[in-house]
Amino acid sequence: MIHSGLQLENNPDYDFAFEVVQRLQQAGYTAYWAGGCVRDFLLGKIPKDYDVATSALPDQVRELFGRKMTLAVGAAFGVVIVRSGRREIADVEVATFRTDLDYIDGRRPSQVVFSTPAEDAQRRDLTFNGLFYDPMADEIHDFVGGQADLENRIVRAIGTPADRFEEDKLRLLRTVRFAAHLDYEIAPETWDAICKNADKLKVVSAERIAQELRRMFVDRHRVQGLHLLKESGLLDATPFGAISGGIKEHRPEWQHALETARLLSSPGFPLVLAVIERALLYAPDESDELNRHRFAELGRELRLSNQEIDHASWLVLHHQRLSQPQVRPLSELKRLLVSPCAEDFLHWERAAAVASGSSLDDVEFLERFLENTPPEVLDPPPLLGGHDLIAAGIPAGPGMKLLLDQIRDAQLNLEITTREEGLELLGRLKPNV
Repeated sequence: MIHSGLQLENNPDYDFAFEVVQRLQQAGYTAYWAGGCVRDFLLGKIPKDYDVATSALPDQVRELFGRKMTLAVGAAFGVVIVRSGRREIADVEVATFRTDLDYIDGRRPSQVVFSTPAEDAQRRDLTFNGLFYDPMADEIHDFVGGQADLENRIVRAIGTPADRFEEDKLRLLRTVRFAAHLDYEIAPETWDAICKNADKLKVVSAERIAQELRRMFVDRHRVQGLHLLKESGLLDATPFGAISGGIKEHRPEWQHALETARLLSSPGFPLVLAVIERALLYAPDESDELNRHRFAELGRELRLSNQEIDHASWLVLHHQRLSQPQVRPLSELKRLLVSPCAEDFLHWERAAAVASGSSLDDVEFLERFLENTPPEVLDPPPLLGGHDLIAAGIPAGPGMKLLLDQIRDAQLNLEITTREEGLELLGRLKPNV
């Protein structure tokens, strides 16, 4: 069977997706699993979700499964969601076999015509995403050569590649992501079409581009993906290229970033984003404020969350700013390592040092310091607050912040440990404000 060797016993998602196909077939319709779930099975992976393609029309699907258990999210395109009714079981998307007519917005067809499985396969993007599987009969239906391409480790657009990319420009990026993720070669005619049409990625919404980049950056083959993005011209067609003024592949900063990214182990998206921002957007001769503005501009262009923007910006601006930590004040070490970004900071410092062949003494010192410093010592409650300074006659403003920072530094340096000592220090510092 197609899923031989996979642990599918007691898998409620599999069971529900099987039931959907079973009920459609028992009602007299053709119904197969389609696309990504079939590809995953052939690759020996348990699918995260299941799509079903069927000869049943949307109203027939809703009639069969009940109006309350279906959602007509894309009935005009033949798409109905069949609900499992249980939170722990994924819903199944059921789509009528169709042929897409002209695409008018670079994403969606202006009209669809319900058709046959063979015609439906032709509208899909890549050959291994155009496969169908009948779980009842344990039969694969391959109208586009997807099985052979999987076996030969090739990523190939269905039909004429330029036509597939013209229909949905995001396919340019998705094709590269699949090639990197699977560590497959891109078929020559497909690669040629990507390179010739790379600039058309600019018409794709920022949210869709960011979604693909998020998945690509955290993939273990992220460097291969970045190479393909650069070589094809797709990276220059993203906000990275627009804001950086063009990506120079042989710049030492870019090559070091690629090697650093390769060495990162299971990084989150903001960390890899920071490594790329540092290579492409960071200007060491400009102020932190100007650099931060540039990073924020990229984040806004990609519609990233404020948390992602701030996290990546913090990492870029603190990278390699704590050389020789053994002789730094405790307050400086603690203020850095108490940050929610500290783990990513150390991860990057270690990878960057290995990438450049530098000593690991500094990062290992910081790692030991963080491991051996109890949380209550690393980040103790402040001894004084703004209300204490107001009571002492200090007006709100820059002077108050300066005093609070000085008192906090003294506390983190273990020079003072009690509220009384904090008030005494305030009394000594107050005349200087």
